[in-house]
Amino acid sequence: MDRTLWCLNAGFDWANEAAKETGDTVTDDQQAVINAGALPASLAGRSSGFVAGGRRGANYQINRVVLGIQADRQWANLTDNQTVSTSVATFNQFTTNGQQDLESFGTARDRLGFTPVEPVLLYVTVGLAYGQVKLSGAITNPACFGFCGTTSTGNYQSGRSTGGGLRLRAELIGES
Repeated sequence: MDRTLWCLNAGFDWANEAAKETGDTVTDDQQAVINAGALPASLAGRSSGFVAGGRRGANYQINRVVLGIQADRQWANLTDNQTVSTSVATFNQFTTNGQQDLESFGTARDRLGFTPVEPVLLYVTVGLAYGQVKLSGAITNPACFGFCGTTSTGNYQSGRSTGGGLRLRAELIGES
């Protein structure tokens, strides 16, 4: 049995992943200032917002085994902005601002499922996930002593999407 799936969705989403001031772009002097507490190690860690999009897929059932593919694309307005002012005795006062935005995301996945009884489908899914991410930050102090400046970046990030679930199929009246 073949089934083509179409779906539209909308809702609210949230995340708890902060923008971190670490990695290859942080100099030893900047890391020392972070370690001393004059700059926060992370900012903007609770983004939330509206999402809406759609998905398309197809399933092919052989006896009780279901094979499928699915792709989705979501418009997103997930954003968080945080400003932190710090003052440590050996440093001037710093004001640090960070913002992160997730503007869109999606997945392309394969599905393997099993129907123990109709209309129940137990499945696992694995594939590619991607998202359009924008990060911006600013560090200032009264005299720009040491370092200060602004930065921003925006690009697509990718990773894997894995999951599983249980789906119940509802037949529409008049469906053949």
